[in-house]
Amino acid sequence: GTKLVAAAGKVVTNVTAARSTTVGAIQVDAAAGNRVETCSASKSEKSVGLVSVVGGDEIEEVGGARTIKVGGAILEKISGNAVVQDGGAIAMAGAYWDIDASGSIVLSSGASTVTIGGGGIEISSPAITITASQVQMPATVAED
Repeated sequence: GTKLVAAAGKVVTNVTAARSTTVGAIQVDAAAGNRVETCSASKSEKSVGLVSVVGGDEIEEVGGARTIKVGGAILEKISGNAVVQDGGAIAMAGAYWDIDASGSIVLSSGASTVTIGGGGIEISSPAITITASQVQMPATVAED
């Protein structure tokens, strides 16, 4: 079936155990204010499609591993910041993913953080591994 969560204000969800959600069709989350979700253990979500429209910040904090698998499109329109913070591994997969955040987009897992903002992309991590058959720089690169 379809899952719909809509609120004229903010949506706050606190889960004190592991959470697993499977939606056979599309999952729609809409909030005029912030959407904040905390899960003290691991969290797993599966659906065919996911749409999220948030009038404020979208903040998701998971104490354990975080897995999201969407067979189709993931569309997110966030008026504020988008933050995903995790205490374990993060696995996010979708056939098409579009996140539009007016503020910044922050992905955090353990000691590593990726922040995407209007001024650029910042990666902070104890180690970075790039695995690719080819790495290209579209312009001249200078080293400071």
